[in-house]
Amino acid sequence: MNYIEDIGLDWYEHSFNAGLHLNVFGAELMSQYFGGILRNEFYLPDRRTEPAAKSHWHTMAEQYHRLIAVQQEEIKQTGRVSSFLIN
Repeated sequence: MNYIEDIGLDWYEHSFNAGLHLNVFGAELMSQYFGGILRNEFYLPDRRTEPAAKSHWHTMAEQYHRLIAVQQEEIKQTGRVSSFLIN
């Protein structure tokens, strides 16, 4: 079954190379979709507020937001996202 429409993916907008690799925006859509499955079908709890996970979550969220900023600047400059890592 094809879930692309359910997820909301647009290969041009949400990937680097016509669908071979998702950019951060496509990855966010996939994460939200899979998160819903894990929460609603497997009843996995959200552990982000637990002390051990909270610090790691904060660090990863900061990195994620830096990557979004880099990719948004790329879109502004070139009309496309081509980088998927930040230094």
